[in-house]
Amino acid sequence: MSSKAREAERRAARLDEALVRAGRFGREYCRALSDLTDDWVIDIFDRAMQGHPPGSGRVALLAVGGYGRGELAPGSDLDLLLVHDAKPKKVSADIEPTASAIWYPLWDAGVKLGHGVRRIDEQLDLARTDLDSATAIVTARPLAGDDRLAEEVVLKGRELWRSNAPRFLGQLPPLHPRTSGPNGIEVTPFVFLTEVTVEATCGPEALAAFWLPLETAAAGAFDSTYTYPDSGMTFPSWTYDGHVIWGLTWRILGDVLAVGRSI
Repeated sequence: MSSKAREAERRAARLDEALVRAGRFGREYCRALSDLTDDWVIDIFDRAMQGHPPGSGRVALLAVGGYGRGELAPGSDLDLLLVHDAKPKKVSADIEPTASAIWYPLWDAGVKLGHGVRRIDEQLDLARTDLDSATAIVTARPLAGDDRLAEEVVLKGRELWRSNAPRFLGQLPPLHPRTSGPNGIEVTPFVFLTEVTVEATCGPEALAAFWLPLETAAAGAFDSTYTYPDSGMTFPSWTYDGHVIWGLTWRILGDVLAVGRSI
């Protein structure tokens, strides 16, 4: 059996085992798949260290992103970060062969791999200025390699997040969620600091909330259409007790019902 087929078989075995442990849905499945993938990735790391040990310096492998949080779905990217402390001039000769020996078996297995190889100071410099890099370290999870090196990058990364979070959060870009409205919507996140204790109060949306009998909606009793004012554009909707449910809310509830039917 080729190495490519062998790694694909190992990956498939873990997908099957996750189903046995946790069933098909939910966080339990994602956690089970994450734990099983840890064993596989650590085995690949150990083989890489035996066959292509670093010529100098220490190395540590960390799970980041959703994998770092233990939220690994079957189609998720496998996000890994290899940190080291080799001298810059020696990285190509001393570290890259080890990294390649880790990445290639994962590629052979058909995994969508998000990967990085960085000196610890490079990773921390990125965490000071780049939001994605900063948040990746906050939830990073050491897998294998030098424990002290892994602990150092995680602890220092979290310290940087605590000191830079207000600046990062104040620079979040606008979001453009999908919507059935004719012009779309833009949501601009904002964060601010205050020394005053803020009392939470319900906004108008929460005050206007009402119960909707989903079983009746699923039966089609509320099916209707909604015409957006002054646009002539008509959308599917539900009409219930004087309320019109349409657009993103209608679609989300429809997806919930579809999932319920499939279970």
